[in-house]
Amino acid sequence: MGGDAAGLTQIAARSPEQIEPLFINGGQVEALRLLGDAWGAEPIDLVINLMPLAYPHHITEQMRGLSMIMRTFGRGLVAGKGVLVSVAARPDDPLALVGQGMCAALGAAGMALADALASKSLRVHTVTVPKQTPEWAVETLLFLGGAQSRHIKSTTFDLTQ
Repeated sequence: MGGDAAGLTQIAARSPEQIEPLFINGGQVEALRLLGDAWGAEPIDLVINLMPLAYPHHITEQMRGLSMIMRTFGRGLVAGKGVLVSVAARPDDPLALVGQGMCAALGAAGMALADALASKSLRVHTVTVPKQTPEWAVETLLFLGGAQSRHIKSTTFDLTQ
């Protein structure tokens, strides 16, 4: 799920029988509300949040986005004992404070959600990748959505070279 159609297509192409991309522009609150009502508690294995890649300087919007994702897909993720993974681009410059702050904020928000929902077997991960190579996340995302990762506690993964 995200605002980058090319990125969503790249991930979905890796496992088209299992992945349904959802292109969302920022601010489509009503569309997500309708989708959540329609989806209900149908089990979901994995929700990938790519919105931080599309809007890397909007920390407040990303927190609202996480809330909306949980309102939309939370019942399905709980029913499927699924995983929510947010992907953020980590700036090369350690003093790029907004970008560094985005990664930290997403990680902290993910852990807060994970703590609140741990009793429901829902896992929440944050994956940070170098800004120039967001495609590095693809293999990690597919792994985190698979059965072999069910034993991994919610955490943040910082992918590096």
